[in-house]
Amino acid sequence: MASSVDASEPGRWHAEARKLRPMLADLRGDVAVQVGASDAPCLPPEHFRTIFTFDELGDAQARAHAAALPVPTATVDALLLMHVLDREDDLDGVIAEAARVLRGEGRLVVVGLRPFSPAALARFPHGVRTGAMPVGPWRLRAAMRANGLQWQGTRRLRWAYAAWGLRRQSCATPLRPAWKVARRPRPRAVGVPGAGRARG
Repeated sequence: MASSVDASEPGRWHAEARKLRPMLADLRGDVAVQVGASDAPCLPPEHFRTIFTFDELGDAQARAHAAALPVPTATVDALLLMHVLDREDDLDGVIAEAARVLRGEGRLVVVGLRPFSPAALARFPHGVRTGAMPVGPWRLRAAMRANGLQWQGTRRLRWAYAAWGLRRQSCATPLRPAWKVARRPRPRAVGVPGAGRARG
């Protein structure tokens, strides 16, 4: 996977991060992870005890691929993927890894270029002919659902989008309702006087 941040356009990523931060204000928990665009942090530090950043380039705390994060299973409250899917071929692997590290009720936020937007066409000039375009929300939604994540919609960021997903808390014991559906009594046939008598 190529670096998620284009070093020749740092201003755009920082401007995008400024627009994204208010959208992430409701994220809270103990541990948060940002993968990609490590020189443009977006997660609110006042809402988390610890924030880790991973990338293949940039000022990340550690080098890591989005499909193989050095994070224990079910330990992350919020995971932000910043443009890691723009040039990633293993969409299912990245989302499966996100589902692995997220704990129950953990939130996934994916930021990516909108396919066929001016920014995408500039970065992928032959993408229309070859099909090598960034992952769009429709493919991302299918990948989330296939890996047990609940799709929660998207927000527009000029030439990009931000998509939200949720890992529901699993329940080992299936819940049974305390109430039962009452059965309706079968209607009884009511005899009509004289109905069986022959007419004279």
